[in-house]
Amino acid sequence: MSDDNGKRYVFYTYNDSDDDPRFSFWMLMGGHGMSLYERPPDGQGMWLKPNIDSDYDPTEPTDALGDIAADLVGQREVSLERVEELPTHERHFVKVIHGTIDKNPDAVPGPVWAWMWREHDKRE
Repeated sequence: MSDDNGKRYVFYTYNDSDDDPRFSFWMLMGGHGMSLYERPPDGQGMWLKPNIDSDYDPTEPTDALGDIAADLVGQREVSLERVEELPTHERHFVKVIHGTIDKNPDAVPGPVWAWMWREHDKRE
């Protein structure tokens, strides 16, 4: 399915069982895309809005998170103490990034890598 703006809409189906279907619904634009809906294994689906308005106020990443991101892409040691000092959401994000880089770096989305490299380059 596509619209007049060159966007395509697709499902990615990870498990199509009747009792626990796992899938996401995406909007694709050129070489990029965004998930609009995710249904993970726990059955709690989540809508993800592509517009920047939200019911919550955005916050910029802390400088400490930028420092850690720069160290991760620069392959420098990041102490657990530094990670534990981050706000809870940033601490979890670092753990997700680190675990993904460790197991399958190709799974980290390009825009996340780009942000991490920007943080790295600002500090070099």
